[in-house]
Formats: sequence, C-alpha cells, structure tokens
Amino acid sequence: MIVGGANLRHILLLGLGALPFLTFMAISKSYRIQRLTSFLNPLADPSNTGYQVLQSSMALGHGGLTGTGLVGSVQKLQCLPEAHTDFIFAIIGEEFGFAGSSLFIILFFWLLSRRFLIALKSKDLFGLIAGMGIVIMIFTQFALNAGAVVGILPVTGVPLPFISYGGSALLTNMAAVGLLPSISRQNNRLLADQQL
Repeated sequence: MIVGGANLRHILLLGLGALPFLTFMAISKSYRIQRLTSFLNPLADPSNTGYQVLQSSMALGHGGLTGTGLVGSVQKLQCLPEAHTDFIFAIIGEEFGFAGSSLFIILFFWLLSRRFLIALKSKDLFGLIAGMGIVIMIFTQFALNAGAVVGILPVTGVPLPFISYGGSALLTNMAAVGLLPSISRQNNRLLADQQL
C-alpha cells in the first residue's frame, strides 16, 4: 500500500483501529497467551511452551563458530520438534555454525536485493507494486522464522522460505520469485519501445 502511494496517515489510522481487535485475538485463546508468555520467558515452562525456543538456542549454541559439520546435528535427533520445517535455521546454525549461518543470511539478502532492484527499476506501477510485494512477503517470512529461532520473536509457525520442508509455502515462494524475471523482461521491452 505504501509503495502504491497510499496515505501514511490513513494506514496508521487503520492500524490503530485494528489494534483492539488484534489484542482481543491475541488473548482470546489460552494457547495464544501461552505463546506470548513463553516468548517473554521460555524458562518459566521449559518442558512445554518454552521447549522449542530453548532447544533451538541449544542447537545454535552447540554450533559455535564453525558448526558440527553437515549431518552432525544432535538436536535434530528427536530433541528439536519440527526441525525440518519451522526450526530448520537452528539446524543450519548447529551444523554450519555462526560462520555458515552468516553466509546463509548474506546469500539470502543478496537474492532479495537483486529482486528488490528488479522491482525498483520497473517502469510500470503494476511491476513496481507486484515486485515489492513479493520481496516484502519473502523478507517477512524470513524475518519471522529467523527471529523465532533465535528467540527475539514469538514462535509463529512460519516456514523459512525456500528451505523448510513443505509443499504450499515452497510452491508459492517459487512461483512468486518466478514472476520477477517476467517483470524484468517487461521493463526491457518498455525501454526498447521508448528508444524506438
């Protein structure tokens, strides 16, 4: 909406209007309250609601600087639930360490920056909005997943784009990224038409 030119004041007013509804939704179910409290203090219930975050932290800590090596993870062997989906970044951190995790993040941001430039160079409004929407969607998924794994965000169940096991999320992200070369081709076609 912001890229499309929406008024920031209107967006802020909509967000403030939605805040009571979002607050009600967050506290209306007991499991949602448990998720929020376990995020704030995972040690309060280490064998139940804080278990995943604590096991994820152990995996990241066990990886150290250089990691345990490919298939050397201990946490994925029945210690960390959903290690192949929501918490795959913890296993990457354990097997490849801080250095490998940093390289993974750099490569991911390089991929997104290339897609961001394609969207930014778009000569038509649709290409700009679609491209930026795709980049923001994938970045948000990455930030929510990595933030939950390292414990700075609540666990939401969002998969790591292109890496987590799963069908629909992977298919959606691949299709979305596949649209960006089409936007780039359209930009080149418009530039060629303008030069004629």
